[in-house]
Amino acid sequence: MVKPGRPLETWTSTETDWPRAPVRVAEETQASMPRNGRPLGARYPDVSGTAFYIGGMSPADELFATYRTTRARMTRLAADLSPLDLRRIVPACPQWTVFDLIAHVVSMPAAIALGASPRGSITAWLQDLVEDRRDQSVGELTEEWLSLDDDIAVIVKGPGGLLFDDLAVHEHDLRGTVGAPDHGALEVEVLLPRTLAGFAESLRHAGLRSIEVRHGDRMWRSHDSEPGWTLEVAPWEAVRALYSRRTADELRGLPHDGNVEPYLAILDAHLPLPTTSLNEP
Repeated sequence: MVKPGRPLETWTSTETDWPRAPVRVAEETQASMPRNGRPLGARYPDVSGTAFYIGGMSPADELFATYRTTRARMTRLAADLSPLDLRRIVPACPQWTVFDLIAHVVSMPAAIALGASPRGSITAWLQDLVEDRRDQSVGELTEEWLSLDDDIAVIVKGPGGLLFDDLAVHEHDLRGTVGAPDHGALEVEVLLPRTLAGFAESLRHAGLRSIEVRHGDRMWRSHDSEPGWTLEVAPWEAVRALYSRRTADELRGLPHDGNVEPYLAILDAHLPLPTTSLNEP
């Protein structure tokens, strides 16, 4: 099953959960979704008063709203980029330039809306989608992206919800490349629980306890288990770390509690860890 937080590049073309053309979510499924804007598992105060969140899915309407918020920031940033900026190589995705990255986040929902899916290599398919937009301008890409709202609103109700995860992470790949960092530009209450939840199954399978993130008086956990590795960092840094934007040595150096070593293999299997630092500000 495709899990929240799983990178698009790790899908296989035979998976049954590949996002399809828009379909309606069953009413009974919608009825089971939380309505209070919090992940499944809701919010639990522990004995010390820490706000505690178990990783999980987000309500579909909330996910579409946060997708649009993230997209708005990204399109504003992209509109001001120079031709030189657009040709810069993205360190987190060295096969792509900045322009390619923007084309990627537009072409994915466009392809899914048309019912397209890979028939062979996913990497090649994603690159073909980018190449199809090689002659477009950033303005034309933005116009196409905005025209997809009706489709995106439905797509994110199913496995296609990871379009938001992909976009949220790539926003900061873009920011780091063009020198426009903004650690506050993050929908923490949606993205961090989804990111952590993406590891729950593999952690259970490996016999490992949960991954936990602590920041101030707040705490998020991958699943209902005592933590084996606790990251004591801000949410932005936690998302970058969990999405393999940090080397193994950088992960070892982050403030944490517990034994990080077995968790490095989990992160690397989720998305290969970089071998050189991205040197993000």
